[in-house]
Amino acid sequence: MAAFFAAWYGSSCYDSRMAIAVNRLIDLLEPQRSSDVRSAALTVLSELGLREKTVVRAILPLLDDPDDEIRLRAIQATGRLRLEAALPILAERLKHGGAEAEAAAEAAGRMGAQGRALLQQSLNRIVPGVRRYLAAALARAALTQRSSGLEILTDKEPMIAESAVSA
Repeated sequence: MAAFFAAWYGSSCYDSRMAIAVNRLIDLLEPQRSSDVRSAALTVLSELGLREKTVVRAILPLLDDPDDEIRLRAIQATGRLRLEAALPILAERLKHGGAEAEAAAEAAGRMGAQGRALLQQSLNRIVPGVRRYLAAALARAALTQRSSGLEILTDKEPMIAESAVSA
């Protein structure tokens, strides 16, 4: 999408307009804003696909936000933007289960080899209920990134193999 705007408006015009828009979106992430506004701003920032320092610095602290919805959106944003700096926090989220663990597994799966390595390492250390998220994320990552990792389909636990197949 960013390439489209650059071609349409010309590079210098695009850069200044995009910088203004990004700064306004970042302003919308402030804690005094409503959860809906902050969630929408996070989604738009991640969909733009910009991995600039200002965007990364705005998103990473939101992984520890007190608002559950903001944390979940921030986890999803790190996956869309492939922010490897978030992997240690995502690893922690995997341990706790629930929606955040599922989103963390998906986000890690989108981060290439480092993310897949985290998921593989976590498989044997995570409680069985969460392992299905990891298996599904590993299978999706292997298919979408055309990488190895489909050995998860032969896991000795039927629930894990089933989760990988359904991914």
